[in-house]
Amino acid sequence: MNIIIKNFLVQAAITSIALGQFCEHQWEGKFADHEVDGVPYLQARQDVAPPPLEIRPLIVNGPSSNRVDLIFFGDGYTEDEKDKFFDDALFLANNITDGQTFFDVLPVLNFWAGFSPSKENSLLTSEKSGVGTGGKPLDVTTASPNNGPVIIRHELGHSIIGVGEEYDGGEVYTGVNAAKSIDSVPWKQWYTDASKEPKIQRTNMPIQAYPWTLLNTSQSWSQTFTSAGTYSTHLLQVSVSGVTATSDLLVEIDGKDAGWEWNPAVGEDRYIYNIKRDEALAPGEHEIKFTLLNEERQGSAQLCSFEVLEYGDEEEFNFEPRYHGLYPTFSYKNVTSYRPTNDLCLMRDTYSANFCDACIEGLWLSLLGRLKLIDNITQEAQPDGSTNATLNLLPLAKLRQVPNPHEEAYTILWYGADGTTVLKDWTNSTTALLGPDTTEFGVEVRFWTEQVRVDSAGVLVQKERYSVE
Repeated sequence: MNIIIKNFLVQAAITSIALGQFCEHQWEGKFADHEVDGVPYLQARQDVAPPPLEIRPLIVNGPSSNRVDLIFFGDGYTEDEKDKFFDDALFLANNITDGQTFFDVLPVLNFWAGFSPSKENSLLTSEKSGVGTGGKPLDVTTASPNNGPVIIRHELGHSIIGVGEEYDGGEVYTGVNAAKSIDSVPWKQWYTDASKEPKIQRTNMPIQAYPWTLLNTSQSWSQTFTSAGTYSTHLLQVSVSGVTATSDLLVEIDGKDAGWEWNPAVGEDRYIYNIKRDEALAPGEHEIKFTLLNEERQGSAQLCSFEVLEYGDEEEFNFEPRYHGLYPTFSYKNVTSYRPTNDLCLMRDTYSANFCDACIEGLWLSLLGRLKLIDNITQEAQPDGSTNATLNLLPLAKLRQVPNPHEEAYTILWYGADGTTVLKDWTNSTTALLGPDTTEFGVEVRFWTEQVRVDSAGVLVQKERYSVE
């Protein structure tokens, strides 16, 4: 698919969206804290018309009053490119929800696109690498259908779940997927072997660097590092951009070809390559060398980052993707923390389309903590004076339009006027027929999913009392 995705801003909100209308914003801070000819800035600018903004639905699963809304905004799209913008936004929304990543929680999400035309068609110079800022509105710049969804998935993980990184060399390691010590692990309920405390997986990072340097054919770029020589295998991770063939670049360790091969699916885009080497590094000093072989790629070929990870033998390190235990992560200061899996989670491997179990649980709890299980309740008076009450719930469990592969269920209890007597005839039913003498009633709705094992805040339960209308 040949697609150029320009600058996208993704915002998550749970407030209502008024189609074709504008929200009023009160700016704070230095931006608005000045005067124009003696008149406060905001007051002086009130006569300036806002830019045009057209909002269209992409994927809508319910009312914005009880859904989490994600809105794509674009930059660099002219009026003539409006249709392209909406096509690009739909591509991104479908990519991160079609059977992966946010598919399980899709019924509680709405996706929208907001178009405001740019005067000029523009692509920024950073577009080939992609940039994300988690925890804030996401500013993602990319010319690639590969990196765009990759970055959005990862940054939404930061913003919605509220977690830090899992990859090495980061700065923030917090949330449900991070532990500073084995005594403060928040994902113990997801240990693969729950009968015993897992051992710490044996691994080491002897070197990591972010050169961000352009390569040339006249001189190789190299760096040395030291290994203790006590590990069984190692991994070389390299990220480069601006190359178009395997023959463009030679990557060596100690003068031997490391086996780097270009991924044709990404074109010139930045890509992270993992080169697994089933051999031990000898004790002592080693050299990593990068040599540009194609003179035509000078000025484009860039070495972005690299690192070496060493692993213990099969008794000391578990490579099984779904194994959940204690895996060391090394910060940019080489401080060790722990994560749940080796490289299953997209918070570590950005090319993965999956969260680990701890992050999926955190995703559910974060989203449902902002919503109600009950969308609304309707009451209909019957000829005999009774009342038929009907619950409209979030479309989960058997109410999903598209089933997911995980076990889910709703438990529904209806209560009489005293608040304690269960109306057993209507247990697990979304409707209840209330007698003519009933003046008030209660409902308790519980959502259960195998993807949540600990709900300490009780966000998967909603209890309400209603008066008969």
